[in-house]
Amino acid sequence: MAPRSWGWWTEQKLDILGDYLAAFTTACKRAGQTVYLDLFAGQPDNVSRDGAERVIRGSARRALDTQPPLSVLRFFELDSNAKGLRIALTGEYPGRVADFEVVPGNCNLTVPAVLAGLADLNWAPTFAFLDQQSTEVRWATIEQLARHKRPGTTKTELWLLCASGLLPRGLRMRTEEIDTSVAEQMTKMFGTDIWLEGLTAVRQNLLTGTQFRRTHESHALAPRARPRIYDDPGLPGHQYQRARDLRHDLRHRPLGRRENHDRALLQGDGADSFA
Repeated sequence: MAPRSWGWWTEQKLDILGDYLAAFTTACKRAGQTVYLDLFAGQPDNVSRDGAERVIRGSARRALDTQPPLSVLRFFELDSNAKGLRIALTGEYPGRVADFEVVPGNCNLTVPAVLAGLADLNWAPTFAFLDQQSTEVRWATIEQLARHKRPGTTKTELWLLCASGLLPRGLRMRTEEIDTSVAEQMTKMFGTDIWLEGLTAVRQNLLTGTQFRRTHESHALAPRARPRIYDDPGLPGHQYQRARDLRHDLRHRPLGRRENHDRALLQGDGADSFA
């Protein structure tokens, strides 16, 4: 398999991860055991995209290089890459074979069984690295990671890459109809479809992206609460009134093609997967 090329931002991210893991294991020395979960471990070989094609050591190798060492490591990767990753890591770290496993398949489907197998270590400091490309992880998986730890202990420490700059492009925000497959993936990642209301408001120029983010900041910790996102007196008067009426307008007045598409997203018309 040919090495995969990455930009400088990926290399910096991995450098930060390596530094942090060393601090994590140092801070957890007294615990005696640590657990590392890498839900998107990647393929074995990676190079820089800067023309020099320098070798970039991926997250799995950096986790195995960590000093003090991580005790138990689980690397999740799709079937197409998992075998190659296992062979590469086994060859490079023969003395650590008992410490790690490469888990093939979709991590959203394989995480529950792996966590069940680690039940005896649900007291140990646990770090999960979710380095997704776009919106691959599901909220249910994040919940499972959080609930893995024994009551009375700290939650699983979790780093999640959310490539927010890619999402508007993936949705095709400025086109007549958004990409519903991307919207469905985002709903699974967020664990709620309330964000679709904000999407519609932005597309109808009722909210700016900044206003939408500000309104949602306090709700991020309770996504199931489904608050009215438009009750924001910080909006200019005319926008505040229009925004308050948005839900009623979407459901009751005749709409043009683009607005009909957005109403279908909000109501679930023809989009059963959002329900």
